[in-house]
Amino acid sequence: MTSNHTDRSSTILKVLVGLIVFNVVGIGLSEVQRRHLAQASRDQLAESARAIAEMNKRLLLMQAELRSRPQQGAEGFRLGERDAAATLLNAGMTITVRFDDNPSEAVGRDATVSCGSDALSSYLGIFIAGQSYKVSFEPSTQRWRTSGPSQLLEYDRLAKTCALFTATYGPAELREKILPESGTLVLWGSRFQLEGKFVMRNGVKVGEVVGLD
Repeated sequence: MTSNHTDRSSTILKVLVGLIVFNVVGIGLSEVQRRHLAQASRDQLAESARAIAEMNKRLLLMQAELRSRPQQGAEGFRLGERDAAATLLNAGMTITVRFDDNPSEAVGRDATVSCGSDALSSYLGIFIAGQSYKVSFEPSTQRWRTSGPSQLLEYDRLAKTCALFTATYGPAELREKILPESGTLVLWGSRFQLEGKFVMRNGVKVGEVVGLD
């Protein structure tokens, strides 16, 4: 971690030095040389922006990791992990929820998942057991965005599951404000509870948080 931080700091320092050199010698260069130097400076700025973004992401992950460490027994541990997910969501990051496999999921004669309106009465309704969903939260608007395969849509032969669907729900659609720190996840308007990394529905584990983007 120290080595990576040193490398990033070195990159930013190089950018600053480059900008100083540009200002000092640029006035004495030809137009073509100035354009080349300006482009090099822009490239260094872009690299610096990427480095800073990566450093910020690492800091957020470290903060979330600290929040998820055990605190005063099992209940404290669950609350810590819930706080970690809230930290990431409030920072604008996307988490991945994977629903558990379940034999109650509707499948067709060819053993592929059933898709379309006839499949909505199956195990998780619009959600599909064994599939992953991307979930994010926009703090400024308090809107939840979910992307993943929807059992309401037709079968996608290339993806080998139901077609991808993306939708956003906020206070207007939900008729209330739901924040990540409440321990609730909103997926396409449906409310799930977080217990540690486990995703719960009506007190039953149906999935878990498996990663982030």
